[in-house]
Amino acid sequence: MSTAATALFLVVGLAVWTLWAGLDLSVPSALHERLIRLEPAYHPSLDCAKVVAAIGLLAGWAWVVFRFPGGRAQLVVAWAAGITMAWGLVAALLVDYVDTGNSYRSMVTELRSRLPVDYRCMASHGLGEPQRAMLQYYAGIATYRDERAEWRSRPCNVLLVQGFRSGIYQPDQRWVQIWEGSRPGDRRELYRLYRWSDEVPAQGADQRTKDQPDAAGAFAASASTQGTSALSASVTARSNASAAPSASPFFTGADTAKLRRPSSERLRQSISSQVNSTRTTAGLTATSW
Repeated sequence: MSTAATALFLVVGLAVWTLWAGLDLSVPSALHERLIRLEPAYHPSLDCAKVVAAIGLLAGWAWVVFRFPGGRAQLVVAWAAGITMAWGLVAALLVDYVDTGNSYRSMVTELRSRLPVDYRCMASHGLGEPQRAMLQYYAGIATYRDERAEWRSRPCNVLLVQGFRSGIYQPDQRWVQIWEGSRPGDRRELYRLYRWSDEVPAQGADQRTKDQPDAAGAFAASASTQGTSALSASVTARSNASAAPSASPFFTGADTAKLRRPSSERLRQSISSQVNSTRTTAGLTATSW
């Protein structure tokens, strides 16, 4: 049993060294390309201190295994030394690669650099407790949940929203997006940073109310213009009709004057009635708009 345990942990140790060589030494190149494809944000680097520590762990494991070649405690010692060596090699050689896709450090650093100059405080929507802790730890940013009424009243002009690439909360239009990102190796979560702006109008009743006076005024002006044109045409037609009797050979000058007098009075009444009707129509139309 002790021999099997020794062989098992020897294979584990060689596998960790092979992965490290593929990551930081690009040997073999096919393994390097495969690992980098899984974590594109990882940057290979050769840390001599970690390499020396890994070599020391491997040498210590070998010394312990061969120091107790037999005896009743050999199996326990072999397993204890093997587990220590395996975890130590992973921590020394592969921890940076594993941490690249799960760490919030780079994301929080980038988010902090995008904060506006007039940043007062940060509200959040859908932000988890671990993420709130990472913001406090890496950037010293305290967030206030938008879902809680007692925190919603704070005058925060920055909003951080956490969601997923398949669907994320969309705030009011007055919140202007200034940043979007996620952890380097995370393909599910998505974070968006918004800044409050008074210059962007909200959709709905405010916009409709703003547009109504202009439309009503334009419609009233159009109705007034059309009414004036119709009135001018009517005046011209009635003037021609009133002037027709004077050209007739069957009427004398006195008869023509008698006929013109009542026609002029009727014309003035008709003009006054049409003007009042046009003004009333334009006023009712503007009010309904």
